[in-house]
Amino acid sequence: MVAKSRHDDIENILIQITHEYTLKINNCIRLYSSMLTPLLSDDMVGALEKGYAEILKIDEECKLLRRDAEQQLMSYGALLIQRAEYIRLIALLDKILDKIEGAAYRTLTLHKLRGFDSVALAGLSQMTEKVHESIEMLRECLRAFMLHVTALHEKLDEIERYEKLIDGMYRGFNVEILQSKLKLPHMILVREVAEILEDIADHTEEISNILRVIYPRGR
Repeated sequence: MVAKSRHDDIENILIQITHEYTLKINNCIRLYSSMLTPLLSDDMVGALEKGYAEILKIDEECKLLRRDAEQQLMSYGALLIQRAEYIRLIALLDKILDKIEGAAYRTLTLHKLRGFDSVALAGLSQMTEKVHESIEMLRECLRAFMLHVTALHEKLDEIERYEKLIDGMYRGFNVEILQSKLKLPHMILVREVAEILEDIADHTEEISNILRVIYPRGR
């Protein structure tokens, strides 16, 4: 009974850390979305650089959360039945944050190169909106996990639907970009950003699958 109680305590700590991490990622994708809004203006480089700097600052904050999670796993991981799943979960959150940084850097570069047109901006904005909604749903899932809410699996199913939607948007947008009048270097960067957004949706779905393993239906 003591071992089970200790197991539950460690699991709760890790879920709280991952929930806080997801909150910060959610803030990052919101910042990235705001970077897209004024992109067709000529005088927005300063605002874009500020948004990118804020994303980098959040990454530094997340490094502390990663260390905290790693310390918990190193010290008490042997008590966790799903230790490997928690390691994968933290690693995927880390990948999502790296992807958002990559998208923000490429977006800033594209703006400096005047590499956007209305088609590229509209497509990336629409994809980013859905990715943001997917990450927000992940945040809700982790909150439901902490509170042992029975609606957890319905929320996990919603993340799967977002992944399919974003995958379809990515394919359609790829065709639009290939048919656009963008210069080849700009086209490559725009497609890289779109691919990054699609990767984020994939990673979010991977995390939802891990949560299904950790907290199966009927637990």
